[in-house]
Amino acid sequence: ARNDSVISPNTNLVFRRDGILNWEVNFMARLARYIRPYWGYILLTVFIKLLGAVMELLIPYMMENMLDVKVPAGDVRAIFLLGAAMLLAAGGCLGFNILANRMSAKSSGKITLALRHDLFHKLQNLSQRQMDTLTVSSAESRLTSDTYNVTSEADAETRYAQAGLRNQLTQVIARGLVATRGDAAGQ
Repeated sequence: ARNDSVISPNTNLVFRRDGILNWEVNFMARLARYIRPYWGYILLTVFIKLLGAVMELLIPYMMENMLDVKVPAGDVRAIFLLGAAMLLAAGGCLGFNILANRMSAKSSGKITLALRHDLFHKLQNLSQRQMDTLTVSSAESRLTSDTYNVTSEADAETRYAQAGLRNQLTQVIARGLVATRGDAAGQ
């Protein structure tokens, strides 16, 4: 087994040769202390995002039911009810996703604020010699850009995790529908 990763000097990042960036475990462990106070809030955000994904996945199922069952049967009332249910599901999907995104931004902002506060505190405690070596403008730039980069990467990881969650949920529902159809066809 060959090693496909290169450790970048002076950072906590590991770059794989295929260009994918992976965080080192110790960096995530250090970041975890900022995330830990908001863990329940983050889990609630993921749950609300999951509800939005479920609502989104219900729409094609209701459309299929409408076109395959209700339209051939000529059940106009059921067609309108399913149409209304699809509108409610779309509204629920929109509402849940907006709420989850706002919650995610709120927790991300609080985590960044705590991180920036600790970095500022660390800068305040540097010796004069260390500050002369670092320079004030460099310290300000690092304070801003480092917290921005950490937040951007955390947001990207969150979006990636949410997309993966949605894909997994889609596969589970699709397998359930195929299994249900297979049972119905066999009877």
